[in-house]
Order: sequence, then C-alpha cells, then structure tokens
Amino acid sequence: QGAAAALAGDPGAGRIDQDLTHGARRQGEEVLPVLDGDRLAVDTIAEATSATDQATGVKADLFVATKPFGTEINYNLTRLPGPRTCRLVIIRKNDTSEVISTWSVPGTGYGTNDNSIPLQSSGTTSTRMDDIGRVQVQSVDVNGVATPLVTVPL
Repeated sequence: QGAAAALAGDPGAGRIDQDLTHGARRQGEEVLPVLDGDRLAVDTIAEATSATDQATGVKADLFVATKPFGTEINYNLTRLPGPRTCRLVIIRKNDTSEVISTWSVPGTGYGTNDNSIPLQSSGTTSTRMDDIGRVQVQSVDVNGVATPLVTVPL
C-alpha cells in the first residue's frame, strides 16, 4: 500500500524509513524511491554538488547518481562563453580519466548575457561513483588540446 497510497495522496505514505536505506546515507546524498510493484524501493544514491571556476567564471551544477551500470551525471552549465567545443571528463581517484560527453557551444554561449539559457545535458560511465574523484568541463581546441574550464570535486 505504501507507494500506491503515496501516489493517491496519503501524505505520510511516501516516507522512506531509515531501514530501507541500510545506513547508506552520507552527507550531501539522498536516497531516491522508486515504485517496485506496490512498495517503495531504494534505487539510487545521488549527490548534488556545484563549483564555479575563479579564473574562467564557468559554473557547473552536477547531480551524480549511482546506477546499476555505473554512474549517471546530469549537469547544468552557466557562464560558458562560445564559440568552442567542450567535453565532460571524469577523473578517477587513481588519476585515470574518461570523456563521457562532448558538445559544441554557440557564439552566444550558455548562461551568458547573450544567451541566458544554461546548457543542460548528461553523461554516463561504467565507473562507480565512489571511484570518481572529480568531474571536469574542458574546452578542446582545433588541435585537440584540452583546457580545464571548471573542476567539481566529488
């Protein structure tokens, strides 16, 4: 009844009891419920974090979620000038890295005075969230040389 009652509007029915989390909560994380038949089940451990680079001014808001296949990163970028080509890179705690997303920035940029709309996108990796040390947005020039625009520690 719990999940079905929550969907029907019972205000207390959708609460996640601590025993469902198995002590999995850490600071800055939340446990997200999913509908599993007629009960509430814990599907994802997620963490929201953000950073603004002092030199470039680029701001990144990340929502990082543990998934059965690895990690999903949803991101929102503002103060990102263009035109340029960018990529989202995870840097593991062992200092290896992986590009998980690439995109082009128009001349008006994203989340700028010329274009107030932020860039919203996502990427996934098979790397577990616990193994990711930081996430970095990089600008890539025509020769393939990458320059960090903002780094978000996890």
